[in-house]
Amino acid sequence: MAVVVPEGTFHFGIKSYRTKYPWNEWLDGQIRLLIRGEDWPEHLTATQFKNQAYHGAKACGLKVRINTYDERITYLQAYMPESQ
Repeated sequence: MAVVVPEGTFHFGIKSYRTKYPWNEWLDGQIRLLIRGEDWPEHLTATQFKNQAYHGAKACGLKVRINTYDERITYLQAYMPESQ
């Protein structure tokens, strides 16, 4: 028999074992400030991290806005794609 799960007790998204980053948290629609060496590895360039963020968002059915400054500071915000 199917059971209704109370709202807020389950979140669809990327399974945590498939990613290094907490996309379910970071892609919640809020603007996030992410810092190279703290939030993503120092050996990745900002462009490499952006690509991972785009793929993470796509896997959740989302898109992201990303702005990077100094190759170290990145602002990220997820949003729902427009219906076509």
